[in-house]
Order: sequence, then structure tokens, then C-alpha cells
Amino acid sequence: MAQGPWFPTLDLDQCDGCKGAYKCVTFCPNGVFEVRADAVVVVNPLECIDGCSACADLCPKDAIIFPQRQGARRPQRWKKSLLHRVTCRGCGKQFSTDRDSEYCFDCEKKLKAKKQSIT
Repeated sequence: MAQGPWFPTLDLDQCDGCKGAYKCVTFCPNGVFEVRADAVVVVNPLECIDGCSACADLCPKDAIIFPQRQGARRPQRWKKSLLHRVTCRGCGKQFSTDRDSEYCFDCEKKLKAKKQSIT
């Protein structure tokens, strides 16, 4: 059974841009969202990964809406986000990741650069 396209829509009455933090914009690695005129908009809907709704899990106002899937139910593993919260051992910043890492991307880059300069 073919499913329709998978991409988010925004409830603009709910979205407050995370009070300037724009969590969905900074989180999405595929550039689905963008800020225009101080409002979040979906600019690249076809770049959204089918079945991913992690940005909706981050939204404090529940303003990100995905289409309802009909037919087969989503697997149990999709009920919770694929991401988990981690506190970086390098800088203390909290971040979400799907990797087994104790360091944020910035600290990982610094550690790799430091290792390369030693060798």
C-alpha cells in the first residue's frame, strides 16, 4: 500500500520560534526548515526523511505536524524519538544524538584536531 509524501507542516498559531531559539531549524540536518521574517517555514519538504519525526519531539509547542499513516501501524520503536539526550563531557552542553558519543560535534572536532596536531 503506497503512502503519501512524508513532510512536516507547521501550526503557525502554535509556533513561537522557541522564543528565538528555532530548535527545529537548528536541529534538522536536512534543511527542511528555515527562518523567514521571524517565522519558521518548511522550505525543503522533500528532504525530510520518511518516517522521521524527531523535530516534532523537540517542539515545545507541538506546532510541528506530520501526516497520519494509514494501514499498518508504525513500529513500536518510532513511538519514542530515535535520539537521546547527552551532556557533553567536554563543554557541558546538552545535545540530542542518535550516536553513542559523550562529546558534542564541536568538542569532537577539537579532540580530533588536537590528536592530529600531536601526531
